[in-house]
Amino acid sequence: MSKKRALAIIATLVVSFSLFSIPLDQIVQEAKQNSTTIKKINLAKSSSEISLTQKDLPKELGISVSGDVVYVGESEIERMGVPVVLPHNISVSPSVSLRFPNDGNTSLSFSAKSITKDLVSDGSWSADPQIGVSHTFKFGDSGDALDDLSLSKQRIEIELNYQKQILNFESSIYGKIIELLNLEKTLLNNEKDIYVAKTKVEDSKILKDISFESASFKSLELDLARKESAKNSTLQKIALVQSQYEQLTGHLWQGVEDITKASLKLPSLKGGDSSVILASIDLEYAKEQLEVQKRATVRTQAGLTVPTLTVQGSAGLNYASSSDKVSYSVGTSASYSGKDFGTSASVGLSINDERVVPTVTIGGSWSKNTTGTSDYLTLQNLENRVTLANIDYQQALIDYQMKLNSLASEVLDYEVSLNQFEQIVEITKQNLETTKEAFELGLVTETDLNNALLEVELLKFDKDVLELNGLILENKIKELSL
Repeated sequence: MSKKRALAIIATLVVSFSLFSIPLDQIVQEAKQNSTTIKKINLAKSSSEISLTQKDLPKELGISVSGDVVYVGESEIERMGVPVVLPHNISVSPSVSLRFPNDGNTSLSFSAKSITKDLVSDGSWSADPQIGVSHTFKFGDSGDALDDLSLSKQRIEIELNYQKQILNFESSIYGKIIELLNLEKTLLNNEKDIYVAKTKVEDSKILKDISFESASFKSLELDLARKESAKNSTLQKIALVQSQYEQLTGHLWQGVEDITKASLKLPSLKGGDSSVILASIDLEYAKEQLEVQKRATVRTQAGLTVPTLTVQGSAGLNYASSSDKVSYSVGTSASYSGKDFGTSASVGLSINDERVVPTVTIGGSWSKNTTGTSDYLTLQNLENRVTLANIDYQQALIDYQMKLNSLASEVLDYEVSLNQFEQIVEITKQNLETTKEAFELGLVTETDLNNALLEVELLKFDKDVLELNGLILENKIKELSL
């Protein structure tokens, strides 16, 4: 292979690597649109948000309607040996209840045990409608704040996980491009090495300074074979990484250009990142659990709750058209649940044409608290949880500061690398100019000049890799800023 042909191959490779290059922003944006990984990330976030929304649905007005319709046909029965004919009649038993969306579970109900109409004889009818209302007062917070804290934490975790996955996806693209650029640079070096090795073999053949059967000549041929094997290995690696790049981005590898300059400004979050916020929520949750336990003084089958007062009232009437008489009933009741006791009272009033009948009922209950030791141990356990949550919160602050310091060190190292690279570029360009001048004076060979040109071209790969590493570092800073 002639020198000009070998150098032409290297030049062609350099041009082909950049001829159809795509801007980095375009690569990332199209990858986000086409990648199945991003689709899975978006679907996972959407599913989590839907599940969370279901838990946080606002209370709505509840309506319940029920009723029965009974038809009785004419029939004859005996009562004390006397035949009695039962007429046709129809009866309806409607019931409607409303539960309002408030903390007291206010309910309003309307019902009638029976609204009956005679269908045959005198067409008489009767009805006994009744209306009632109920409301419960809670003396203290029974732990609703715990639900709010839990939902807040879950919202933050969903968004935090989503943003981290997006940043990791972007960084994985940058990393894969870095792999390809380094392999392309390696391929150029392979071509240069093959060119040098072939030149040595061909020069030996032309000059005949060593025997073709000698160990020295065999060593030159073996070195050439090694260089060609290294090139084949590089080509195989490039094919593999290109396949991985296509799976990741949904596009064939065509090179990259217009790499955005990284913004490496460190965050100044006095309260810490999201991990610190989550730890603070855990601390507040533990504190609220402890306070709820202290406030909860009434033990029920469902657990502990705060003292409650339930007030109910009702009013109804009973009318029969056959006797044209109306009777009324009015009632009210209240029940209170305390720590060791419960009490209730109800007052009813029945009124008709003949009399007024009042009814008063008073009830109560008392029980000795046999769970004092259990409650004490529960409080101790919750106090320990508060202490542990506080330790975790303080540790999260320390971890954040350590991550911030580590990133600051990485940024400093990166900026040093940039300065060193700029110096290398300047030295390499100066070396190229010096080599050109020396070549024109006949002081160096064409090979030396082409090597100097190749070194300048190889620096373009190093520049792209350095800039991509800067973007990966920027994503680390973004993650710490979440």
